[in-house]
Amino acid sequence: LKWSHVTFKVKTKNNESKCKEKIILNDISGSAHPGQLLVVMGPSRAGKSCLLDCISGPKDIRDGLEGTITVNGQPWTKQLKQQTSYVVQDDLFYETITVCTNTDGFKNDRLGRIVQLRVVLSRNVLGLFRDKTPFHAEVGQSLVVSILMGLLYLQLDMSFSGAFFYFMANEIFAAVEIQLASLPFEITMIRREYEAGLFYLASWYIARNLSDLPMQILLPFIVFVPAYFLIGIGHSFSVYLYLQTMTILSCSASVGLAYAISCLFRRANVATIMGMFILLPMLLFGGLMVNSDDTPVWINDISPIKFGSDAMMKIFWDEVSTIPCNEGTENCIAPSGQQVLENYSISTRSVVLDGVLLLVLNVGYRALGFVSLWINVHSEVIAEQDVQGGGDEDLIDTKEAKDLADRIEQRQLFVGGFIAVIIAKFPPLLRIEIVRDFFQIAGLFFEGLYNPNRPNGSLEDEEYTYDLDGEKVAFGDNVYTELVSSDPSQLGCPFRSLYAGFERNWSIYKVLQMIAKIILALIVVAAAKSVRTSGLLISICYFFVVVLSKYSQPFIDPVDDLMELISKITALTTAAGATAVAYVSQAAKTSSTAVVHVNRFMGFVVIVHSLNMAAMVLALAMGVSASRGLIKSCLGWLLFSDTSRGVEDGRAKNIIPHWDVDKEAKHRVWQSFWRAILLELAVSSEASDVGNQKRKGGGNKDSNIKGTDRLASLEEAVVASGLKRVESHWFGTEHVFTTQLRRIAREGLEGVDVYWNNPLGARDGHLDSVTCFGKMYVVPYPFHCVVVYDDAEDEAIIRDDCDKNSLLRSHENLSKLLLLNFTPEIMQKRELRQKLRVLSDANTPIKFVLNGPKKCFCGQGF
Repeated sequence: LKWSHVTFKVKTKNNESKCKEKIILNDISGSAHPGQLLVVMGPSRAGKSCLLDCISGPKDIRDGLEGTITVNGQPWTKQLKQQTSYVVQDDLFYETITVCTNTDGFKNDRLGRIVQLRVVLSRNVLGLFRDKTPFHAEVGQSLVVSILMGLLYLQLDMSFSGAFFYFMANEIFAAVEIQLASLPFEITMIRREYEAGLFYLASWYIARNLSDLPMQILLPFIVFVPAYFLIGIGHSFSVYLYLQTMTILSCSASVGLAYAISCLFRRANVATIMGMFILLPMLLFGGLMVNSDDTPVWINDISPIKFGSDAMMKIFWDEVSTIPCNEGTENCIAPSGQQVLENYSISTRSVVLDGVLLLVLNVGYRALGFVSLWINVHSEVIAEQDVQGGGDEDLIDTKEAKDLADRIEQRQLFVGGFIAVIIAKFPPLLRIEIVRDFFQIAGLFFEGLYNPNRPNGSLEDEEYTYDLDGEKVAFGDNVYTELVSSDPSQLGCPFRSLYAGFERNWSIYKVLQMIAKIILALIVVAAAKSVRTSGLLISICYFFVVVLSKYSQPFIDPVDDLMELISKITALTTAAGATAVAYVSQAAKTSSTAVVHVNRFMGFVVIVHSLNMAAMVLALAMGVSASRGLIKSCLGWLLFSDTSRGVEDGRAKNIIPHWDVDKEAKHRVWQSFWRAILLELAVSSEASDVGNQKRKGGGNKDSNIKGTDRLASLEEAVVASGLKRVESHWFGTEHVFTTQLRRIAREGLEGVDVYWNNPLGARDGHLDSVTCFGKMYVVPYPFHCVVVYDDAEDEAIIRDDCDKNSLLRSHENLSKLLLLNFTPEIMQKRELRQKLRVLSDANTPIKFVLNGPKKCFCGQGF
């Protein structure tokens, strides 16, 4: 492989939108021979990755490449490019398969389509078998939901229609949620493989569909079989087979819908939101809540819930010739199963046709998903090749890259915003996955994982923390919100969604919402026979929900508080209006005046819904940067920020009077200046002893840390410990005695069996341990020791604060720690603990010798 006089240029745009050429590589020559290890070295942004892109084939003259590159004396060809690649810097691999399996087939020539399909299918199946946690979770969830559903409708003589609708809704929502949680992440990896020419998109897509097919058959069986016998559906075995077939077809169609959503919105968070926006109208117009004659036809035509529930209703009610009813004492609205179907306005098409339509929807959704995947991935790869000029990091104009990302995001948000405007007209619904969420939150509280996972203040006092200036500040909502959104430990927390976005004192608001949903579900089930009673109870429940929303205002963003209150008021007026209509319609005698008042109130309900829709549209517009700027320009808004208090987008009267001018200048000018300088240089630095206050361990041993990483570590240390302790750390390094104490603590004491009986430094100010022995680890920057006790859920923090004005009293805590642990008495106890630990690990049996006589009193008669 030889390259001669290689020059690579890219076109960028400056702030005046003028195009100019930027030289990335300039007259580079070299060669690589068989069996030779060639290393390309250079600082960050020197063009190493760009050189690899050029000499390995992806770049050509159309991309701005000049010079000569040959392989065995011949120029690059399309066939040769498809047979070569190199390992990229991003470690995007399938974690459930081995390295050999990841690269299996890549070493061969370009695989045929059938062979590609076989390789990808075997890889997906292998991943499913090795990653057992999702499988156990899906099966366990399906079994729990089935049993709960069966107990809820246990041997009912009525409400079969509701049970069938819930079957369909659960199958749709459960299948869609599972795919939306996993598929977008896998698309990221297949995009890389497609860009490298390893697989066709069609091969991966077909293999992914085939590997998911067994679960689409198994899960409906697990859900339907227990509930079938608990509910007492009965009839012949053929009825069971037909019903089971429809649940499988509906589940498969919902998976196809999830594929379409995931491929269209390839970000996991956006896909989840858009999935709910698309599914909720299908749930609302599925036939149970709203009569089919009153629903838009086009929604019925694309809804698997509608086709599936209609088919199950037909299968069951066609077997019911008559429904016993005493016309003298009861209101017999459906004397036969056929009349039930007519009351629900279920079409007269056959069950077979419903199954065929589900298959058509399934194929259509999957075809739409593939087209969306091909357009998104293919266009993105082309756009990246056109815009990106290569390099290790940002070798293109950041403004141009940002504009490209904004255009892609606005394209996705346009569709999502249009759907959100439609959904805003609907009243709030009781989410169908209420049981699933309840078990998640209940298990969370039973394991005691809620509070420990939330951000807290400093180690000594959870009500206070430190800002970037190192000054002590109250641990308020602004600091709490910043940690939830940016702290690495929070970004990896699986329970973060329960409290993200809420104020610290109202972080359990989502749990309170869950309790309200459970109460509503119990009301609906318990008072199902009386619409007026259930409506009245639901209205009362929503009244307290509105009061709670108004009193708590739980969200960090005031706009979210306002939207929450408006949505709850809309739900309350809807429930009250429905209750009023139920009272009037079921009353024996109804006056014309009452009818007029009810009609007026329903008009008021329509007005409230219109205002709710307008508020939703306004909130959506304010959330998009382009429309937000336009609204601010039209209204003449001037918004200010306070960096010291962490307040952004505030009015002048609320911001300017509280400004600390010196701090604002420091934050906006000097900190930004030095941060930009460090980010621009991004040089390597020797840092073998820089740790993070929040990491449970020692310092970073890597001797090649980038300046950006070091800056982030230093900032986190200041926020965690404060400026005074950082100054104390560096003051201590200037004195030999302090340095020796710290070295002895790390080398001779850090580990297990450390003794500390001083309550000073305990988190709650009280030492709960009896033995006072525990494990100790050292945080090297700023230096302090943490003892985690063995017999109590308590920790003690031993600080080594050096005061230059009182040097003799600067080492009391650390000196006491070393003195205690190296006294003969404590040394004997430590040695005994070590010996007992060895005997315990070796499972050594111990027989105690009885010393002295032993007396036994057996009582009379023995």
